[in-house]
Amino acid sequence: LGPTALASLRCSSALAVIASRAETQSYTLLEAMSQGCPVLASDVPELLETVRHGENGRVFQGDNVDSFAEQVLAAVEDRD
Repeated sequence: LGPTALASLRCSSALAVIASRAETQSYTLLEAMSQGCPVLASDVPELLETVRHGENGRVFQGDNVDSFAEQVLAAVEDRD
């Protein structure tokens, strides 16, 4: 996909999930945020430098499926 098609998909998506177990600085995360796509990120330290739970995205415990499911549902139900 080209940049325009990818931007269009992000803008129409309900949620961008960045489920990394290890990360440096995620371009996927930054691009999604810059295009206004809601983000759900795992709790790796490098992602926590950018995502503040409840302020500019949601965070889940990376090794916890229940935490992931809870945050996906909360994000989908949150209209703000």
